[in-house]
Amino acid sequence: MIACFIFIWIILIQFVPAILSSDIDKNWEAVSNDKIRQQKEIIIFHYNTYLSDISRLSERLSASADIQKLVQKSDSKKLFEELIQINPDDKYQIEIYNTRLELLAFKGRKLDSDIYTLQRALNGQKFTVLKEIGFYTFLLDYSPVYDNKETSKITGIILTSRLIDIKYQISNKFFQNSGLLYDIKSSLDFIPVIIPANVITGKINFDSASLSENVEVELNGIDGKVIGLLLFPKYSRMIHDKNISSLAVKIKSVLVFAFTVIIF
Repeated sequence: MIACFIFIWIILIQFVPAILSSDIDKNWEAVSNDKIRQQKEIIIFHYNTYLSDISRLSERLSASADIQKLVQKSDSKKLFEELIQINPDDKYQIEIYNTRLELLAFKGRKLDSDIYTLQRALNGQKFTVLKEIGFYTFLLDYSPVYDNKETSKITGIILTSRLIDIKYQISNKFFQNSGLLYDIKSSLDFIPVIIPANVITGKINFDSASLSENVEVELNGIDGKVIGLLLFPKYSRMIHDKNISSLAVKIKSVLVFAFTVIIF
């Protein structure tokens, strides 16, 4: 009886893609919009994970009494020793500056910060930016470091960052499986494009014609300001039909396996 039931479903499952496709013709806009909404939620989840990661690390470092004292003294040697002792994950880049904007200690790749952006942090602002540095794009958090006794006095700056993207030319050869865009690709099976805002002006320059084939997601910094855009391909009917057919094949494989087990 069970074998007969499974056999019937093996036959019927072959017609499911055509039936679903016919029904979707009437509701494609709703289906497409719902899928895009889901994709946006996944992208924002991944992005917010990176944002909160570097923000938490920045707060941990800037709130450390030992680091506060060493920054005030501009003691590079002991700051390096402190970073080694803290031993943050290799996925993070860190830079520590004094009020003269001298680099006291660092970990990871050089972040090439400009004086204007560092000065913003010295003025008491905590913020994030997206920045292209050579072949790499980073998400950077800027946090002021305060005197451990005079809590209103700023004695330096801490930068924390994580890799967002590596340009295609070198990512395939040297740096596979790295960065936010790779995480998104792993979840959604497409490669998005990220467009950082200008670090100084905040302006975002891109070809608006690209929106005809892509969906735009605004990326907000820790202060709520838009620091970049992420573009990903619009959900197409062809991809949808392919996904349905792929699911039907998987279900059929399971049913055939179950049928074989029962019969033999």
